[in-house]
Amino acid sequence: MVEQLLQNINTNDDDYEDKLEQLFQEADCQLIKNKNYSKAQEIYEKILELEDDNVSALNGLYYCKDHFKQYDDCRKLLQKAIEVDPEDYESNFNMGGYLLDSKKQENSLEYFQKACILAQDQKSKAKCLYNIAKTYEELNDHKEAEQTYTQVLDIDPNDHKTLVNIAIVQDKQGKGEQALKSLEQAVVIKGTDRKIHTNLGIINRKIGNYEESSRHLQNALEILEDKKKVKSKDLLYINRLLLAKDSGKQDLQQYFNDAFMHVKLNKKSRYNKQLAHLCAEYGYDDMALKLYELEKVRQEKIDAKLSEGLEEFKQEMLSRQQTKVKTVRSKGPVIQKSMTGLQRMGTKITAIIEDDDEEGGGTGLYKNKTQMMKKKKTINQLIAKGNIEMSANKQSETNGTSNSRSIIREEEEGEDEETTKKSVSQMQSNAHQAIPEDEEDDDNDHDGLNTDEDLEDEQSQSKLNISVDKEQLEIQVIEHKVETQQTLQDQSMNQIQDKEYLVIDTDIKQFVLFKDDSPSEIGSNRNNSQKKESSSSIRYSSANKNDFEVEDDQEEQADQNYQFKQDNKFMQVQINSPTEDEKEKIVEAYQIQSVQDADNLEESSMMTAAAISARNILQEQASQHILNMSFNGEKTNENDADCWTPRTCHFRIQINSQDYQAKYRLAQIYQEENKIMQALALLEDIMTFQPQFKRLDVLHESIKLYDQIGKLEKSIELYDLLIETYRQKYRNYEEGSEKQLYDSIFQKGKCYELMKNFKQAILTYTQCTTLSINQSKLYLRIAQCQKKLKNFEKSAENLEFAIQIEEELGSDPKYIIDHCLNLAMIHYKSLKNIDKAKVYALKTLGRDENNGSALIILGLICETQELNEQAIEYLKKASDQHGYSLEAFFRLGKLYEKMGNRKNAISYYKSALLVQNTHLESLSALANLLLQREEYDRAMKYYKHALQLEEDNVELLYGYSLSAFKGYVKFKEQKSQDNQLRQQKSQDLHQAVRCLRRVKQINPQYGAALRLMGEIYLKEKKYDKAVEYLKEALIINKIDSPTLVLVGNIMYENGNTKTALRYFKEALVYNPNEIRALICSGNAKYDKEVSLNSCFTFLQKYEEAAKFYERVIELDNTLPDVHYDLANSYFNVQQVEKAIVHYQKAIQLSPLRVEYFYNLGNALSMQEKYEEAIEQYQIAINLNPEKSALAHFNKGNSHYFLGQYDLAIVSYKKAIELDQEKADYHFNLANAYQEVKDFESALEHYKMVIQLDGNQEEAFINMGHIYNFHLKDREKATKVYKKILKVFPDNEQALAELKKIRKQ
Repeated sequence: MVEQLLQNINTNDDDYEDKLEQLFQEADCQLIKNKNYSKAQEIYEKILELEDDNVSALNGLYYCKDHFKQYDDCRKLLQKAIEVDPEDYESNFNMGGYLLDSKKQENSLEYFQKACILAQDQKSKAKCLYNIAKTYEELNDHKEAEQTYTQVLDIDPNDHKTLVNIAIVQDKQGKGEQALKSLEQAVVIKGTDRKIHTNLGIINRKIGNYEESSRHLQNALEILEDKKKVKSKDLLYINRLLLAKDSGKQDLQQYFNDAFMHVKLNKKSRYNKQLAHLCAEYGYDDMALKLYELEKVRQEKIDAKLSEGLEEFKQEMLSRQQTKVKTVRSKGPVIQKSMTGLQRMGTKITAIIEDDDEEGGGTGLYKNKTQMMKKKKTINQLIAKGNIEMSANKQSETNGTSNSRSIIREEEEGEDEETTKKSVSQMQSNAHQAIPEDEEDDDNDHDGLNTDEDLEDEQSQSKLNISVDKEQLEIQVIEHKVETQQTLQDQSMNQIQDKEYLVIDTDIKQFVLFKDDSPSEIGSNRNNSQKKESSSSIRYSSANKNDFEVEDDQEEQADQNYQFKQDNKFMQVQINSPTEDEKEKIVEAYQIQSVQDADNLEESSMMTAAAISARNILQEQASQHILNMSFNGEKTNENDADCWTPRTCHFRIQINSQDYQAKYRLAQIYQEENKIMQALALLEDIMTFQPQFKRLDVLHESIKLYDQIGKLEKSIELYDLLIETYRQKYRNYEEGSEKQLYDSIFQKGKCYELMKNFKQAILTYTQCTTLSINQSKLYLRIAQCQKKLKNFEKSAENLEFAIQIEEELGSDPKYIIDHCLNLAMIHYKSLKNIDKAKVYALKTLGRDENNGSALIILGLICETQELNEQAIEYLKKASDQHGYSLEAFFRLGKLYEKMGNRKNAISYYKSALLVQNTHLESLSALANLLLQREEYDRAMKYYKHALQLEEDNVELLYGYSLSAFKGYVKFKEQKSQDNQLRQQKSQDLHQAVRCLRRVKQINPQYGAALRLMGEIYLKEKKYDKAVEYLKEALIINKIDSPTLVLVGNIMYENGNTKTALRYFKEALVYNPNEIRALICSGNAKYDKEVSLNSCFTFLQKYEEAAKFYERVIELDNTLPDVHYDLANSYFNVQQVEKAIVHYQKAIQLSPLRVEYFYNLGNALSMQEKYEEAIEQYQIAINLNPEKSALAHFNKGNSHYFLGQYDLAIVSYKKAIELDQEKADYHFNLANAYQEVKDFESALEHYKMVIQLDGNQEEAFINMGHIYNFHLKDREKATKVYKKILKVFPDNEQALAELKKIRKQ
């Protein structure tokens, strides 16, 4: 079928459009469902043969070319699509993705932003914003990335993947608390996401919340158990090991066994070396050796795949250039930079390159084909510009500056070729998916957050940043790099002689002995492994075999955490082998077994050493002898504690448990590493056993830490100690003590504020008032506390003091303006002191005439004073100020709504939504206003939008339901025959019922929702359900007049008018102005049946009904139906003049109601104002031509009474065309024909009258008269008269005429 269509389709075909649509459907099916990219490409190319500017086909072909990695064609297709239609959303979006994959982030931003503007729905907009945020991340603009992710969450607050990504960005900016909150929010939304639990486990461990950390790690393991994924467990078990170590557990054997088992099971695990270091550190040497062997095997596989991938890339480049590239030889391999070459390698090389898009939350870029090509992590500086230096102890690792990373990003295992192909296939299966749905965990997805410095990924595959000059593409250099890699390493290793080298770290006062030991020995293996992971890698220069050239490789290292003021520099000293005595002393000095720093996994491996033999391994801890060693004749300063490392501190504490200087330094280090509980334990120890040691420093550090973990009561206790100390200094007139005392008291007051103990905070702040320090800040804090206690008068008083002080001191006007605004708001909102509020608002404008906040406050004040014109002027000026247009537009809308100018109100609400389409107040106000204007469909639209922002808002749910119900009632009244619209209205009504049930769940006491449910069921004539809900409403509020009215309506509908009137009367007792009760009472009186024996006459019932309607009009003169009903009541009691007045008023209020014009015509006819009546009948006919038979009939009557018989005949005929079964229409038409002497036509219609209604006596008489007097056919006249006498024996006219005929 498709093949035939491809051959036969022609642009001249009559059904060309249908055929083209079939081709598109088939192409999409092949692309998305069948994954048959070749077939899809064939169809798209055929479409482009027919229409070379078809944008949809260009984009479809782009997806196919992208799958086949034909990237030049991709670029051309997208460029053409954008040239054809620059405003096409899909083309701009795809171009953004293409440029992003090509590492042109700045250019990609332009297209993503344009696509965002062109997006026609929130889902597409969110997809664009997500990609913009990821682009900012790649540009390291984390602030913009965070703001853009926030916009995604504004659209979809439940997007847990975006929450994880924003947590990563926040963490990179040092916003750890916000990152934690984002993750906690994500886990509420998607509690089954293993990655979220893992990251929460890591971050909680870092802040010392071990129970929470353990819980989340256990949850992550249980999730993997459920999914039967074993390979992903290695990192979790390592994290459990780190947690056990950090929390101080003594027996770590089981934790090591579990971690080792799972890392070993995962042959692709990237954590072999990290766990090996931990094992070696804690003496599990057998595990360490096996892990090193596993890592070696993994590296060999990576090298093999890399070489294979490079060969494939070389062939690709050669085929493009079609020229033979000469090998360039130089002192070191040289590579020119390629634009996109190695970024576009084939599947084989991508199999060993880590996924970078998933770094940070398991969610990469949203693409129209969901991540059809993941951006890959590549090997950083594998091919670098200039000479390449190889590390002596690394086989396939390169050194370079790694990208700055979040301190808590978890990383997963790499991918082999098979896994990558599977992953790519899975990604391709999601083609054209806009924003991916939640997916099952993928073994190869990253968990988002970093582990930490304790588990830093070796990153043996760093990012591949390669660029190759277009003119000189030196491919063979790449091959040369791979081939000579091992040679370079061997040359470097040969530089190590049998001599031993003493490398001395002059900053941290420790040394290491290096020796080229046998790799079979554990001591040597540990040394070599640690060298590979050394914080400062050592590169060996071929220029001098006897010297080492040491470089800082800028990797994360333990000593970087100590923030040394000077760079780490090393001094290399070549020495002779030590004598036996010297060896003995060194070994003796290292015999002390110290407590190793269990919290630092990445301690520099250069701090370890191997002695001459395996059994003579020197310990890593420095002795007092070594600390005091002299180099170049200069003695190390023992008191230089700022340079002490954790090992130094541990050693000193072991030597002397009362070395509080070492404890204090170690507490500082723990604080820098965010190990708060360990730091606090040390500081508490100092304060307990040596309270005078660095007393002030210890107190300040302790307070800072207690503040971080929220133990404010403890902070206050320590502030009391500080205050006591500083108060003594103040009494002794020590310099600076007054400021220190002031700050301590002030900070103590802030602690009370944070604890919401505002009274105690005020008392604390008041203690500062006796000090001669700037008091304005103090009064501001007191004012804030008074405000929290709702003591607004005192709050305003203190604010005035603060403003007065700042004005006297000439403080920054910005602060004075802020305080004046706060004071104005307190006077306006809380104290209702309009005059003072206006004074301070004007004072603000005096300093800043364009201050938006002051202008808005003045607008509100003028509105309160009913100075509406001035209010409008202030608010319009505020709308011109940057950042204030939203609030100003909203306030203008509210003001115009209050003034009754609904048109302007709607306009300004819309303006507010143009500024921010998620402004809930504007959406709600606009929807309510449209509901009042009976624009129900538009109101529902805005209610829906608002409910997307706050789905459980009962007011919005009720408003939407009321709009749907009113719209349904209006549609029913119009009696439209549009079946599609009828179905839509029914669906809206069902949705309204669901919303009302939701309201009942959220707030069972919301009586209005129950009442509306009753009203809906009443409209549907489901009286039992209606009564059920209305009774529930009356239980909540038994005097609710509207509910009583509805119950009365049910009685009325069921024919129980007397009971209905009782309910209406009860409603009027509770609310005499209840309009619905008055209207229903009037209706009941109007429709009340009157028996012949009743003293309640017809006139009386209409008169009483009129009284109710008149009361309604007194309360609300804008109800057209009430005017209409009142007019009908007057009409029935013959007060036609009054009836005409109210018919006209009803028409004025609702000029499209047919019955209003028709009854007005009748009233005018009763006053014999036939010409005016004809005008009203004609308007009624024009409003509803299809149902205007009665109007035509009465219009014909008016013409008849005016003697306009021809016009009367026309009107009667039109009435009969619309309704042929009405005998009266035919009778009056026959009369009109008789008037114009058309007796034959008259006879025809008299006969129709008799046929339709055999009791029409006048029709018989008129027929007899026509035959007798006009046609002179006495025989037929006789028959008619006789027939009349059979039906009506007493008809005197027929008897008289028969006698006359017989005599003749």
